[in-house]
Amino acid sequence: MLEEHWIEEELKPPELAPAQWTWHRAQVGLLELWLVAPSDPDRLLGDPGTLRASDEADYMPYWAYSWSSSEALARWLVARPELVRGHRVLELGCGLGLVGLVAAALGARVTVNDHSRAALAAVSASARRNGLRVRALCFDWRRPPQEPQFPVVLAADVLYEPHYPQLVASCLDRLLTESGVAYLVDPCRFTADRFPDELRQHGLAAEVHDLEPIGNYRHRLFQVWRRNSRHGR
Repeated sequence: MLEEHWIEEELKPPELAPAQWTWHRAQVGLLELWLVAPSDPDRLLGDPGTLRASDEADYMPYWAYSWSSSEALARWLVARPELVRGHRVLELGCGLGLVGLVAAALGARVTVNDHSRAALAAVSASARRNGLRVRALCFDWRRPPQEPQFPVVLAADVLYEPHYPQLVASCLDRLLTESGVAYLVDPCRFTADRFPDELRQHGLAAEVHDLEPIGNYRHRLFQVWRRNSRHGR
């Protein structure tokens, strides 16, 4: 049983404890959004409770940082709004929620998922600041819910541990509708190289596309669908 009293558990919603949080502005194409993040995320990584959580529940609070893959996927979506507009969309492992917020701004009905309730509280606060609506869904990838399923699933940099490709492939099998499609962006981590093989084990297929670099960072996009369905929606 994890101790309840650790730093992440002590985070209060941004509206109640503004000193614990920092707002920053994100420009994605013509979209301008405000996102909130912990003001000192390194404290979350250094807390002994976090280390115990890592050992016992395979958890680290990487959600508290901005990652280039989120920006890469957000940019890619802004150039293709028809992929999400009017659809039910899940952002898997949302972190600070940039991708889900961009999808909501483009007209999607968005659900954001993370293992961390603090992350979901942060994304919900960012949505309110931007006049957007998102639904929060907290679950562990090892135990994804039976429903709902989604016609579109988005994820950024969720394949960073060696066993995550199998976990994410299993989640997509559970969470995608029969004709659904997922878009995942990865910063070319070697751990993600076997993701297509894991997808095949779950009756899924993928195409891989290189994206434009962001600074010195290269990214690739996995477009995933069920092999027994039409390609995409």
